[in-house]
Formats: sequence, C-alpha cells, structure tokens
Amino acid sequence: MADGRTLSADDIDSILIEVPDAIYHHGWWTPERPLTTIGAQMNIAYAAAVALLDCHVRPEQFTPARIDAEDVWQLIGRTEVKQVDEPQDPAWTQRGYNTRLTITLRGGEVLTQALNQPHGGPDDPLTNTEIREKHRALTTTVIDADRAAEIERIVLDLEEQPDLDRLVELLAAPARSVLD
Repeated sequence: MADGRTLSADDIDSILIEVPDAIYHHGWWTPERPLTTIGAQMNIAYAAAVALLDCHVRPEQFTPARIDAEDVWQLIGRTEVKQVDEPQDPAWTQRGYNTRLTITLRGGEVLTQALNQPHGGPDDPLTNTEIREKHRALTTTVIDADRAAEIERIVLDLEEQPDLDRLVELLAAPARSVLD
C-alpha cells in the first residue's frame, strides 16, 4: 500500500475501482474460476487483488497456484469496478488513466488513491535505483545471479561497450520459466 501497510484479505471489506471507459471495457468483466493466465493479466479485479496482497504484480502472480488462491478470490468477490467519465482530480489537465481506488477496511477506515499517470510512465519515470531493483526482482528466479549481474553491468555501461554481442548472448541464453 502507498501508506506502507500490508493488508490481508481479511482486513478488506470492499474495493471500489473507478476507471474511464476504455479501461473499463478492456479490463473489466466478472472473473470466474478457473481463470487463465491471460485472463488474470487482463482483469482489473485480479490485478488489484494481487497488488494489494503481494505488494507487487510480477510474473509469479500469474502462476496457476496464485491465480487460484483463496485470498485472491476473496478480494475479487469484494471488488466493484465502475466506469467514470469525469476526471478523478480537477487538477488533471491531460487524458490519462483517470483511476481511483477506494478500499474500505473491516473497521470502517477508508483508503483512497487517485492516479492519472502510472509511476514508470513517461511523465513519472523510474529512477535508476528502481530500474535496478525491478531487474533484480524479475531475474532472480529465472537466471543465475552472475548472469543477471553481468547483464546489469553491461546495460549500465552501454555507451562504453564496443559492441552488443555479449549482451545479446546473455539475453538469448535459456532461462527458467517463472510460471512453472
């Protein structure tokens, strides 16, 4: 959570996600079990549930076991998605994601976050530290640490590389599947 809390499914009474028309029609339908990996990737309620429960959404959130986990389905069942046309914040002058997430906790506390542009997008790019952390998080289960470190070293020193042969070799080598 943005406020630093980790929530469990039992902490959350309801979730309301308000999104513009295009996002609503592209990413909202009531999911049913069994949900496929592609279905989970494209469903707003699934993505919100694993983001809240796991504090991130990475490939491991799309394994069959995680997709079918009971805590995820508890939150999906408490999630409502609404289409909105008006900006969630009057200060937003450009088109964007225009999304508001409202979480009502069991004790009645309400947490709200509005977002028009995602962190990591062109208007709010990731820092180099965040890029390194993301690279490490995404590679740790699929390639060995030495290979990941060498990829990182080459990429961070890209301008000084005489050619990209070694980087291509490292990137083209087989990797383990995170979805197994």
